[in-house]
Amino acid sequence: MQKILNEFDLFQALSTEHQQRYTSYEDRQNRYVDSVGANQAFFRLLLSFTDVYLNYEGNFEIDENIQPDPVQHQKNQQIFGLIAREWSAEYATERDESFGVLLNTLKENVPCTDDVAVLIPGSACGRLGWEVSKLGYNSIMNEFGFQMQLLSNLFLNVVNKPESLTMYPYIHDACNHVSLDTMFRRVLVPDQCPVMEGSEENGEMSLLCGEFVATFSKEQYKDSFDCIMSCFFLDTAVNIFEYFDTIVHCLKPGGILTNIGPLAWHWKDKSIELTFLEIKEILEGYGFEFLELDMKETTYASCEHSLMPTVYETVYFVAKLN
Repeated sequence: MQKILNEFDLFQALSTEHQQRYTSYEDRQNRYVDSVGANQAFFRLLLSFTDVYLNYEGNFEIDENIQPDPVQHQKNQQIFGLIAREWSAEYATERDESFGVLLNTLKENVPCTDDVAVLIPGSACGRLGWEVSKLGYNSIMNEFGFQMQLLSNLFLNVVNKPESLTMYPYIHDACNHVSLDTMFRRVLVPDQCPVMEGSEENGEMSLLCGEFVATFSKEQYKDSFDCIMSCFFLDTAVNIFEYFDTIVHCLKPGGILTNIGPLAWHWKDKSIELTFLEIKEILEGYGFEFLELDMKETTYASCEHSLMPTVYETVYFVAKLN
C-alpha cells in the first residue's frame, strides 16, 4: 500500500492545472487498490499453509505493524514474476526456452528406468522438478529460499483447481509499461495442478531444503545422481569451485550435467566471477567431457508487453563426468 500512498502524495503536490490534466489518476489508484489487495491475499493464502508445511502445531500471527527489510520486500515483489514464469499458461513459451531444452536433453542422454535420479538445484517454485517426474524420472529438487519452498509446497501439494489463484505480477514496477491495461494485467495460476494429475507412470518427487553445497557434499549423497539439471543456477555461487566439488561428489561416474543460464553473478564483488570459457576449462579439469555446447536466447520472468524486455544470451551445455 506504500506505493499507493506515495502516488497520492505526488498527485497532491501537483498544481491544480496538472491534476486536472492527469485524467487517469483515479482509475490508476482504483486499480492499484484492487491489485495490491489481490497480491496480499495471495501471500496470506501462502502463509496459511506454513504451519502445515513446517509441521508446526502452534499458530502463526501476522503483525501488520512490522515493516519488512527493503531487500526482502523487493524479493517478495519479484516472487509474483517467478510464479507466473513457472505456473501460468502465459509463460509457456518462456518455459519451453529453458525447461523444455533441459527436458529434451534429459530424454536424449539419460535412459528412464525406475532407479534413475535427477537432481535440480535451485528448483525455485517446483515446476521443472514436476516436469521431470512426469517423464518418469525420480526428481529430487533442492531449494534454499524459504519463500520458494513454501511456493513449491503450495503448487505441488495443495492447490487442486487450475487457474484458481489471481495475482498481478507487473504492478510493483511502474517502468516501461505500454498502458494501464498491461501494467494491471492479472495472471491466473496454476495452469496445471500436480495434485490432480498424478499418474503411476510418474517418477517419485521430493524437495530437499537447504544450501546446495551444505546439503549435497555429505557422504550420504556420494555418487547418487544420474543427472544434475542446472537452470539459471551456476551464477548463484559465491565460490563456484565449491559448486563443482559438490557436483562431482554427488554425480555418478558417467552421469550428465546439463545447464542453461547466464552468468549474471548474484553476489557482486563477493564471489568468484568467471567467464564461461574459464568454467569450461575448469569442468574439463574435473573430468567432464562436453557433449553439446551452444548459446540460446531466453527470457526470465519477462513481461512480453514491456517496452524493455529482458533477454538473456544463455550458455547451454551437456557434459558427461568420466
